[in-house]
Amino acid sequence: MNAKKILITGSRGFIGQNLINSLRKHGEYELFQYTHEDDLSLLEKFSEESEVVIHLAGVNRPKDPKSFDDVNRGFTSTLIDLLDKHNSRAPIIFSSSTQAQDHNFYGESKLEAEKIIDAYSKLNDIRTYILRLPGVFGSGCKPNYNSVVATFCHNLVNGIPIEIHEPSTEITLIYVNDVVKNILTMIQHLPQIDNPIRLRPVHKVTVGKLAELLMTFSEQEATIELLSDPFEIALCKTFLSYKNI
Repeated sequence: MNAKKILITGSRGFIGQNLINSLRKHGEYELFQYTHEDDLSLLEKFSEESEVVIHLAGVNRPKDPKSFDDVNRGFTSTLIDLLDKHNSRAPIIFSSSTQAQDHNFYGESKLEAEKIIDAYSKLNDIRTYILRLPGVFGSGCKPNYNSVVATFCHNLVNGIPIEIHEPSTEITLIYVNDVVKNILTMIQHLPQIDNPIRLRPVHKVTVGKLAELLMTFSEQEATIELLSDPFEIALCKTFLSYKNI
């Protein structure tokens, strides 16, 4: 049996690396990894050959707000143009954001990318999965960039004080391993799901409670075996991953 050819944009990013590690364990996939450092000719080659496209490339904290449009919308448009050029029938899995409903530069750029993919899908009858992701946490997440969980873990491990301005603020999180499991199911079974898609399970927690849990793990030598709550287990595994860097 020939290995299924999968294009992954943003392959060196947080979700990308976790996904690739999981796909490699299965062994039945040929992975085409593309990053912003690669030449566009490589993306064109991959676009022609791929059987599934997982579009993870994007920015959420650029120095120049213009990059939101250039990357999140602009690169998506480039990718779709290349797939269209080669008459690709590959299903597309796209990591959007729950912020696509918000009126900010990041959210609006993600929404525009969604529209580009949706229009292409309807015109060519291509199956697509637009994932409206909340905050994603887990091993390999970059502190002071991707997630408050990553920042808190990094600070605690390195003896840096945690800053909390609004402890009662509630945030919604999803564990990267659960994101990866959902994507694997989509790759393997190509289920019929209406867009946009909100993955499960998600976890709601206040910033204050999040800090409290992580500080407990730090102060009491975290032991996963003593935990039963799925969120706390995922959080503990994440914390331990920063201790082992």
